[in-house]
Amino acid sequence: MDNEQAKMWTSALHELRGAAAKLGLSEGMLAILETPERELTVAIPIRMDDETIRVFKGYRIQHSSVSWPVQGRDPLPPGC
Repeated sequence: MDNEQAKMWTSALHELRGAAAKLGLSEGMLAILETPERELTVAIPIRMDDETIRVFKGYRIQHSSVSWPVQGRDPLPPGC
């Protein structure tokens, strides 16, 4: 993680913790919200117009699959 990404992550955690404090969430609930359920990182090599090859990283972060369907899961039954 570079310096700019670290700053963004720190800022996001600060906002989350502030909201959690206002809502009166427990430390345990805050820990659940701060921690992703799944993380997927992929590396995608791309040949550029000048024939060089660059590798780009892609991310998919899933924080919770408890209350809503996520890609690859069956949708909730009607009325849920």
